[in-house]
Amino acid sequence: MPYSDRDYNSYPQHYDRYQPQHAQRNRSGNGSRRRRQTSQTHHRSHSQYSGHRGGHNKRRRPPRRGYYDPRHNNNHTLQLIIIVALIILLLFAIGSCMRSINMAQTRQDQQRQQEEEEQPKENPQDSRVAYGADENITNELSPVLDRSEKLQQIAQNATSYPDDRIIELAVNEPAAIDFVAQYPRANKDTSGYTGTVTQGTYPALYDWDTSWGNMDYGDLPLGVSGSGPTALSIAYMGLTGNSDQTPATIANLALQNSMATGDSGTSADFFTQDIGDLGLTCTGIDANKESITKYLAANTPILAEVKADTLTTTAHWILATNADKNTGAVTVFDPTSTSVSSHAWDPGTIAASADIVFMVKQASADQATQGQSDQAAATNQQSTTTQGQSAKQGSTQ
Repeated sequence: MPYSDRDYNSYPQHYDRYQPQHAQRNRSGNGSRRRRQTSQTHHRSHSQYSGHRGGHNKRRRPPRRGYYDPRHNNNHTLQLIIIVALIILLLFAIGSCMRSINMAQTRQDQQRQQEEEEQPKENPQDSRVAYGADENITNELSPVLDRSEKLQQIAQNATSYPDDRIIELAVNEPAAIDFVAQYPRANKDTSGYTGTVTQGTYPALYDWDTSWGNMDYGDLPLGVSGSGPTALSIAYMGLTGNSDQTPATIANLALQNSMATGDSGTSADFFTQDIGDLGLTCTGIDANKESITKYLAANTPILAEVKADTLTTTAHWILATNADKNTGAVTVFDPTSTSVSSHAWDPGTIAASADIVFMVKQASADQATQGQSDQAAATNQQSTTTQGQSAKQGSTQ
């Protein structure tokens, strides 16, 4: 739109320096001339000023410096919008590239991990032992793997055992290899003793017999930690001539009374407090050669808890019977070792190896009845306590 003198005259006074000189003179000069010019300018029509009607165009005046032109502001806004849009597009493109790179890297890592998992892993110490097996058990297995295929099978499944002491049983006791090899797949069922029992003759029973060895006893299978119940079962069968009290039934009795504790797997208190219903009594004696020889000479079996690193590497229970009249050597039934059970021992060695020694005898009729009564009373008391606790919990709820 063309600019008129009126537009310039309407500016504030501080814009005078941007107006033409004749406009400044009109403001400060003859007032009548200024009014006359203003009046003439005022009556001009737009068409006359623009020259459209008169057939000619007058040159439009350029905008003065300091004058606000909206067109310039719109141009700047548009430029800013374009710049911001370009920046957003650039950031989006960069982000897309980064995501693509990360996804490709993730796929490569997953593929590499999958390839590593598919590749068979080997034990760095001995490839014949399962990958992930403990270093100590690997070192124990490596020297003996050539002895049998069952040991190799155990080594290949070394990580399938809940405790390395089960594997150590196979390493230290050749007769237990079959038991250890079948243990990862075995159930916990038990069965009775199928051998012949004669009063006065003591059967050789071992913890790892599959008739009872797979059941849990404490934090290990009975085949590893059940020397106490097994030794007492040997004494029971020899003294009574009956086979109804197996290592499994005696172990359950110990578990019911929370006696499956201690380094040897069974607390000594179990033998003095909880076996009355078996028809047996255990009485403590001095752990010396003379005392052991005295009772063995009278055909009274001796139950002893031997220390670790004496007869074997671990603490456990044994049963000694029958002292030789000529040499004084005694027969030992060790439920954890066929080698210990294979020969006679000097009673002094047994005494030096033992911490606790009991003589085992059949209870008299009165003692057996009393023992059964005490056991029943203890069971009733335990049941009453449990019912009381349940009732108290019910009332509390």
